[in-house]
Amino acid sequence: MADFTRLKNYIDSLCDQYPLASSDVIVMREHEQVFRGMSGFKYAEKKIPLDGKELYYIFSCTKMCTCVAAMQLIERGKMNLSDKLADYIPEFAHMKVKLTDGNVKEAETPITIHHLMTMTGGFGYELEDSSIVNAVRENPNISTLDLVRNMSKMTLHFEPGTKWKYSLCHDILGGVIEAVSGIKFSEYLTENIFKPLGMAHTGFELKQDDEDSIMAPAAYVNEDGSITDLPAECNHKLSKNYESGGAGLISSTEDYVKLADALANLGMGKTGSRILSEQSVDRLRHDELTDEMKKDFWKGPYYSYGLGFRTLVSKENGARSPIGEFGWEGTRGCYCFIDTDNRIAVFYATQIASEHAFLNNEVHPQIRDLVYDALDL
Repeated sequence: MADFTRLKNYIDSLCDQYPLASSDVIVMREHEQVFRGMSGFKYAEKKIPLDGKELYYIFSCTKMCTCVAAMQLIERGKMNLSDKLADYIPEFAHMKVKLTDGNVKEAETPITIHHLMTMTGGFGYELEDSSIVNAVRENPNISTLDLVRNMSKMTLHFEPGTKWKYSLCHDILGGVIEAVSGIKFSEYLTENIFKPLGMAHTGFELKQDDEDSIMAPAAYVNEDGSITDLPAECNHKLSKNYESGGAGLISSTEDYVKLADALANLGMGKTGSRILSEQSVDRLRHDELTDEMKKDFWKGPYYSYGLGFRTLVSKENGARSPIGEFGWEGTRGCYCFIDTDNRIAVFYATQIASEHAFLNNEVHPQIRDLVYDALDL
């Protein structure tokens, strides 16, 4: 019999221990919700408690959706991991690479879909790059694919496939999905992931009916110890029509855990809809980094990186989850982990002004291990 007392107590204590206004976590096992714990406030200053229907800017948890979508297109024979990015967006055919002496040269290695999914394409995360700023200035309504085309003007930090660097790779992948599918990125996600899994409140735009549900504050602790509610916004909304494959989605705890649950059950959602094959799910969590690339991956050495997901490669840190447990997190504090061995899916949601080490280093691992403690695994 599962006993989630310790996890419940931990969730209830988080707002007292850390500069957090709220916490919401759902644990699924074999398509069934076995635990939900909520604490704190939707609006900290007004002391309005959570009701469980809150919507969050999930930031980099968007990347999981983007990579699932890309893997679907690969599985359906629409593209391959080895395909060149320029095959779909020709503007990326002749990229420049920065040299250590400050000069640039033409890249010798073409960027591939595999490079994009594994964050080894050579890009950085420069949202203020002139290629983006100038394009948006000229056309504030520029589309996802057209803005991605402009990103080809960026100079790479290294030869594709030689290093790992967190970057705009998955934003560019969103543009590829548009180019390959022939429809808007959001339409592809909705028709192929969100609708099949029953994720009715996930998307790039806040629906009018949902305006009261958005977690408007990004709460943080001031110098005097008080908590301030900040306006809800996403700095990855680069233009009116831009849909960021790296950080643009809005979702709820109840919605997002449906994606995690489908992946935990090897591609099959609770609705009975299959979004990926078992083989594709296994490939998403496969360690794709060389020893040299692992030197740049900040979640190592216990985790490595697959096709858009961190993946557990060592239990020497005492992790209770099995090798191959995988997932990702977002800069405002959302966190997901998936275990196909035990069919476990967990999504934790909070909103904080900026990324804090205590979430990645303390809160997220503790939630993970307390889940296994509760299930006696």
